[in-house]
Order: sequence, then C-alpha cells, then structure tokens
Amino acid sequence: MDYWKDVVYAVRCGTCGVCYIGETGQHFCDRRDQRKRNVNQKKWSNAFYSHLQKNDDHEINWEEVVYLDKEKNWKGRKIKEAIYINALNPTSTA
Repeated sequence: MDYWKDVVYAVRCGTCGVCYIGETGQHFCDRRDQRKRNVNQKKWSNAFYSHLQKNDDHEINWEEVVYLDKEKNWKGRKIKEAIYINALNPTSTA
C-alpha cells in the first residue's frame, strides 16, 4: 500500500530491528524514494544513512512499512510522529 499519504509510518532495519518513525503528507512511495536517494547521496541528516554508517552490515527493510496513523493536518502528524517515536524508541540513538 505505497499509495497512502498523510501518514505516520515505521520502517525497520531488517538486521537489528531498530525502528525509524517518520511522517509524510506525500504518498509514502515518493517519501521512501527520497529517503533512498538520501542514503545513496550519503546525507548524514538522514537517519537511515546514519544508522547504516554506524552498522555497515545492516539493511533497511524498505518494503515492510507499517502505517501507524493517518492525519491530514501537518501539525497533527508531527505531534503523532513524536508520540510514536517516544513510545516505540524511547532511548533510540539509531
């Protein structure tokens, strides 16, 4: 269901299971492609790239996204994203 938009989503590292929580107003497939490009372009601001640099044998499981919530309002998505991050990764340093 890559066509979903206005969502809070979770993507896991397929190796260690660390969960990355994000939000997007775009269709998820477009956001996922942006994230993949950021990794290929070695952008340190990208949490996936940072995780892979620290753990060079890990792989992000891009295809098994979990949609955690749906919210059209940008501020509402940001709040929900923060709540999910704190609930699922309270001490995450991934």
